[in-house]
Amino acid sequence: MENFLSGHVGASRPGTDVQRVVLYDNLKSAVLERQGDAIHFHPTLIAFAGHYRYDPRPVRWRAATEKGRLERAIRYVRDNFLRGPKFADLDDINVQAEAWCGGLAADRRCPEQDGVSVREAFAAETPSCWRCRTIPIR
Repeated sequence: MENFLSGHVGASRPGTDVQRVVLYDNLKSAVLERQGDAIHFHPTLIAFAGHYRYDPRPVRWRAATEKGRLERAIRYVRDNFLRGPKFADLDDINVQAEAWCGGLAADRRCPEQDGVSVREAFAAETPSCWRCRTIPIR
């Protein structure tokens, strides 16, 4: 759980804004039990989400449209970053990943909005989110 949550913090650059909603693919680190629509989240994840003020949401069972979005994002990183450069060590991969995320990945077309880059979509969303404006990840 510690590594899972430190990955959340590490995925955001210092001073950047927190997302309002984070989707989880029903993994045990997030969802301990599910009975129909009743979801029992991991208490550590709930405390973490409360601290950073975001809404953790699991994707619905058999909801291909939700899960597909998650899977495509993972595939995009795997196919467009991890298969490309060589990495000397963990520090090297982190430096290259930050440059890639802030450059090529941010400048790609946003899958949700025609004619808008991912960078532009995030910039447009940030001012409308009161949580994002008040809770920077450090």
